[in-house]
Amino acid sequence: MRESSLVPTNLLNWPRVARRLPEEKLLILALWSAPWMSCAGYGELPLCPFAASIGISPESTETGISNLEQAGLVFFDAHTVELALDGWFRFHRFKTPQSKKILEREIEKIHSSIIKRIVSEKSSGCFSTTTPSAISNSITTTEIKPKKSAKPMRQQVEGEIELFFPSVISQSERESINAVLVGSGADPVQWQAILDELVGAMVHRQISNPVGYLRGVAERAANGTFIPERGIAVAKERMKVAEVINDDALFEERFFGKLLPLDIVLERLPAATSAFMSNRLGGVSQK
Repeated sequence: MRESSLVPTNLLNWPRVARRLPEEKLLILALWSAPWMSCAGYGELPLCPFAASIGISPESTETGISNLEQAGLVFFDAHTVELALDGWFRFHRFKTPQSKKILEREIEKIHSSIIKRIVSEKSSGCFSTTTPSAISNSITTTEIKPKKSAKPMRQQVEGEIELFFPSVISQSERESINAVLVGSGADPVQWQAILDELVGAMVHRQISNPVGYLRGVAERAANGTFIPERGIAVAKERMKVAEVINDDALFEERFFGKLLPLDIVLERLPAATSAFMSNRLGGVSQK
């Protein structure tokens, strides 16, 4: 258990946070400062004690976490009750060899394959300045990133199709998916919709063989019987997230702050909010 907590000074002003309900703002602040959150930005959620510490019922806490997950602020695996915070490694750098080893050990402790994969990808910048390339002869794969100017979510450039993969799909799976799409005979214009259909199915149930599932969808697309269902919501959500990320990028350009101890952050909150949070988070040591 950590003895002190550091949180971004402008956390409550992040566009994705500023739009949340008051209880959800309290929840995200409490998660960032929770003593059970490891140095890798994840932890096993002690639902009832945590809910009691911030004065919210366990049911409301679960609902709030679900809403924060939909907003892309947290990642949660209900099976292992492990939760990870988005944006953690923008502020926690792990620059020394010793700190990198500690981070590696913490990641190895994660039970959820989904959370481990997300934390591993999010922390990759802490270990190397280069990342493996997953570019095939016909496809360029990218993550959604802040953009300085508005661009299509998917664009065709010199015969290449740009695909957007969620973090839950591993690097090796992406390479296999690339190969399946290239050899499927499906129209390249449908490739993103095929991928979205897989992602939508993964949201609703566990897919033991994602590549095999996508192969079946690609075959239907090739013979003209594919009708998007689950993927429609995925495409809409991706567009919404892209807009939010662009908002965040513009905001951070102007207001990006340094990390400060929790007690200083609390001093900058309105008096009533600061007093309430100090009381609820009394178990967290403050510098």
